[in-house]
This record gives sequence, C-alpha cells and structure tokens, in this order.
Amino acid sequence: MADREAAAIAEGFFSSARDLLAEHGAREVKTIGDALMLRAEEADAAIRLGLRLAGEVGIRHRYPSVRVGMQAGVGWRTVGH
Repeated sequence: MADREAAAIAEGFFSSARDLLAEHGAREVKTIGDALMLRAEEADAAIRLGLRLAGEVGIRHRYPSVRVGMQAGVGWRTVGH
C-alpha cells in the first residue's frame, strides 16, 4: 500500500471516529501516526465508543483491524514529554 493511500485510510478512520465523539461524551486528545487517542468522561461511554469504533467503523471497506485499548482513572498531562 502506498503512503498516500495509507494516509487516506487513516484520515477516513479519524473522520468517522470524530463523528461519534460528541454522542459518547468524548474528545480527541491527539493522533499518533495511524492511532487516535481519545478521552471520555464516563467509562461506560468509553466502552460503547470503543465497541462502535472496532465494530462499525473498523469494518468499513479497506480499514485494517481496529484495536481498542482503555485505561481508567486519573490521567496526567505533561508538557514536553
């Protein structure tokens, strides 16, 4: 797969994922390559969002496997690290 094609697939995934954020009380933290880091206020909403990302969004044409990882609890924001 060419770099531009891979970038277009990632952007398509990001766009579809972003469309679901408000519905789940989530927001985008950042992208890292082809990964999207999100934050949700409620754990149950994060789980529902993760299931939708892996199930609905992830099965769309030409998307590679979508994996979802989660962490619960206090997150720390650092600058420059």
